[in-house]
Amino acid sequence: MSWRQIGVLFPDDSALTRLRRVVEVAEKGMRDTSSCTLSFEIYDRIKSKAVLIAHGKSILFAAEVEKCVKADDIRWAFSFRSVFKLSHPLRISMVEARLVASQRKPIKDRGGAFTDNASDKVLNLLVEYDRTLGEYIDSTFGYRFSGSSDSRTARIAQERDALASIIAFTGFPGLGPEEGLLLQEEKVDISERGSFLPRGKYVPPREDAMIEHDANNFLGWTPQPSD
Repeated sequence: MSWRQIGVLFPDDSALTRLRRVVEVAEKGMRDTSSCTLSFEIYDRIKSKAVLIAHGKSILFAAEVEKCVKADDIRWAFSFRSVFKLSHPLRISMVEARLVASQRKPIKDRGGAFTDNASDKVLNLLVEYDRTLGEYIDSTFGYRFSGSSDSRTARIAQERDALASIIAFTGFPGLGPEEGLLLQEEKVDISERGSFLPRGKYVPPREDAMIEHDANNFLGWTPQPSD
């Protein structure tokens, strides 16, 4: 199973009514989350962490799967940690247009998991169609998807820069990936770096510069012979 794989489910009318009610109640603040458990008729268990929920000719919801267990001979019970309602229903034909015939099997079978390659195509289409899905996809898969908001992208960039500085300070570059965390053009001289400290009345603070100065002058701060 790919950690980026996505599935599709087709609820019957009663399950769809319940799902809509759960989401409606959560949106009104009457419940903390839109978590729920519903059963679906599918051939086999879906191990994806996220599924699309379709009805008729449209995809209406995306959901984060907490667990999937056998309910009876023909049904599987899905416990959803949360459910996301698309701002506008997405026509299934738009999804099918992105896929080759063999990748459309989950739709044809009225439920199932897309292949890894098909999942990538479907996820890209979802984010193009409804940008608010970006952060929801983030939380579901636990990684930054291309649809992430600018604010989230900025936070991730700040975390990456901080990790790069910490690894450089330890003197153990092997703690990070072999090619490093920063691109060559992103590496700047210590004097050009910004600071997280408030500016003083006359000069900007240079906390990084002070740390680097101490690391270079007081043995023991970096992996060097020390008394």
